[in-house]
Amino acid sequence: ALDFRPRAHPPVAGFDPPTHLHGGTDGLLLPHDPAVPSPLHSAHDPDDDLRALHWVVDGVPGVGHVPPGEHDVQLWAVDARGALARSPMRTVTILAAR
Repeated sequence: ALDFRPRAHPPVAGFDPPTHLHGGTDGLLLPHDPAVPSPLHSAHDPDDDLRALHWVVDGVPGVGHVPPGEHDVQLWAVDARGALARSPMRTVTILAAR
């Protein structure tokens, strides 16, 4: 019997936010550095080589800042080998600080 186990695993784009997120006066800054923990996501890679986080907001990839209001948000996670994982699209409301 041949036992095949892949040595490389794709990343996991964990993004399950609450329906309302509190931002600053002009909205919410999204985290892009996978090495910095964030309460906004649980993205990781089983091989410990997560390299990039990309946010897609209202269909636009590469967004770093989300203004107040209701938005469709998705997280893409990329590992060192270029494997891509996409979270489900979530509708969130960004609340501005007062």
